Amino acid sequence: MPRPARYRIMLVEDAGTEMVPYNPQPEPEFEPVESVSPGDIEMELLLQCLRRLRSRGPAGESGWTRSHEEEPLTFLLDAVSDAWIIRKPDGAVLFANEAARGLRLESRVYQRFEEFEVEKTTYVKRGLSYGGLTIEVATRRR
Repeated sequence: MPRPARYRIMLVEDAGTEMVPYNPQPEPEFEPVESVSPGDIEMELLLQCLRRLRSRGPAGESGWTRSHEEEPLTFLLDAVSDAWIIRKPDGAVLFANEAARGLRLESRVYQRFEEFEVEKTTYVKRGLSYGGLTIEVATRRR
């Protein structure tokens, strides 16, 4: 079966009664974008999520926060009940969730693996260094 013909119709305002020729503008040429590594994109996404999480009010019934319906990574980081902390290259805390503050992870030195005890409960802390930041997650030992 033959394909139906496709037409491009352009509306042009006519200032008078004469026909106005249509001269399409050439497509703009874009400068080539520097290649960005997937790691750079991931890091920027992570930092954006942390900025959103830091822009909340106090915890509790009177607290406020933004909806994360359009931000799945921010939602996931906010919903995780395990303790996690992110530090800057100089060791300063960039973000620590409530569970991390409860375990006082800010006072612990970064290590790739550590077992520690808080109130007779053993926790396992794993960490990694990525893009100059350190990310640590502490879970209850099973």
